[in-house]
Amino acid sequence: MQENMVEETIRIIRETERKADDMVKEAEEKGGQMIGEARSQGEQIREEALESARSRAEQMRKAVEDKATEMRARAAGKLADEIDRLKAGARERESEAVDLVVSHLI
Repeated sequence: MQENMVEETIRIIRETERKADDMVKEAEEKGGQMIGEARSQGEQIREEALESARSRAEQMRKAVEDKATEMRARAAGKLADEIDRLKAGARERESEAVDLVVSHLI
């Protein structure tokens, strides 16, 4: 009888150890899966953040480019106005110079 009890105790201990080993293996597998999923999610989040940053950078680049184009157009307009003003002044002075030369000749 006592021998049966010892054998039963040993059997229960072995079964408990086997179950514990199974639980450890299952936990390791689940842990590995969770780590893999976390890495995958982390990579996806990283890619989404990079794409968002690229998109914002492209929008900013386009806005700056548009602003620069606008500023160049305004500057070209002002420059053309100044050139026209200088040409008009030069024509005026040219006419005065011609009048002065003609008056000295007469």
